[in-house]
Order: sequence, then structure tokens, then C-alpha cells
Amino acid sequence: MKETRHTDLLLGMVSCCIEGNQQKHYFLADLDEKDQGKVEDVAMKLVQKFRTGNIYVVKSGKGYHLISFSKPVGIDAYIKMLRFVKSDPMFIKWVKKVGYGILRISRRSSHMQVPCVVSVMVSPYEVKENIMMKEIGRAHV
Repeated sequence: MKETRHTDLLLGMVSCCIEGNQQKHYFLADLDEKDQGKVEDVAMKLVQKFRTGNIYVVKSGKGYHLISFSKPVGIDAYIKMLRFVKSDPMFIKWVKKVGYGILRISRRSSHMQVPCVVSVMVSPYEVKENIMMKEIGRAHV
């Protein structure tokens, strides 16, 4: 009889995307901060300083993730943004080493919480995501 092994299957998301002929990165950050209010404050400061699009605040077990799909950036800008929000130093080290960010979006065996969006910091800037949302809204009027 074949031996059965159990493992946690992990699902993740990678920062890489292609814009034109260049590799860019969606903003994915891993924060160790446990206070949701502080995380939301730093997310809004990120929006203001870097004119990003919407920032999704995701509760992920012990900390939070910040995610934005609105404005892909180069690797140097991505790392600068990670430092600005005080992302986990090991996460920044990983991004510098391999050239992309990756966030786990499935639960872990050490805690049962599945990461989920807890708030959205809405950007005042015109970005593709907001324009698309307006168009979708118009289609359903």
C-alpha cells in the first residue's frame, strides 16, 4: 500500500508583472505590525507619497499585508516603498535577493486564520483600477 503524507498546501501571489517589455512589480508588502489602525495610517501615507492606487489591507495571521495592483513599479522603487512602510526586514531581504515579492495567501498550520481583506485605502488619484470600477458602476446603473 502506498504511504500517504500530509502537508500544508500553500497558495501565494507574486509581485511580478509585465508592462510593455519591462518587468514591473505590483506592491506587495508583509508587515509585522499588529495594530490595524497603524497599518492603515502607513498605507495612506504610502498612497500620498508614491501616488499609488488603492491599497488593500489584508489580515494575515500575526500581522498584515499591504497590496496594490494599480501602479506597477520597477524593482528599485518597489524596494524603496517596502522600506517606507517598514515591511518585515526578511521580506525586503528576500525581494532584494530574488528580485520579486511573494505573499502567502492561504492559511498556515501554525494558525488557522485565512488571510482576508479587512479594509481598502481608496486612492484619490486617477488610476486604471478606479477608472475600471467607475466603468463597471456605469454598466450596472
